[in-house]
Amino acid sequence: MLPPGSSFRLSQLDAFVDRVDADAAQWRRDKALPDDIFSALAATGFFASRWAGGRRAGVRGALSLIERIAPLDGGLALAISLHSEVFLATLSRFSTNLTAASVFADGLVGDAVGVLAITEDQGLSLIHLSEPTRPY
Repeated sequence: MLPPGSSFRLSQLDAFVDRVDADAAQWRRDKALPDDIFSALAATGFFASRWAGGRRAGVRGALSLIERIAPLDGGLALAISLHSEVFLATLSRFSTNLTAASVFADGLVGDAVGVLAITEDQGLSLIHLSEPTRPY
């Protein structure tokens, strides 16, 4: 039996996956994900329910969503995985620190997003010149 509200969350996640399916080709042409993608996913309750039971409790649900997204948009699947399973996981570990707890709470609702940039030495990347848009 599903916990109360689970079927609502599942229908919202289905709607999110439908959006990815409908729009992923355009995102690839734009070479960018939409600005609201993490807040849209957070609005489904995904991040909050994934982390409600702690580090291990929501892993299967997270993997399930990532596996659904990956064939539609591998970049988004990777971004969700990094945000949820690296960024939020790290912040949850340090949640007794007030700043980490604040950023963790912002991450659950998509207001703070963890990212990872990887580049090659000769790739002419300007990543070293970038700054966070909202430093903590």
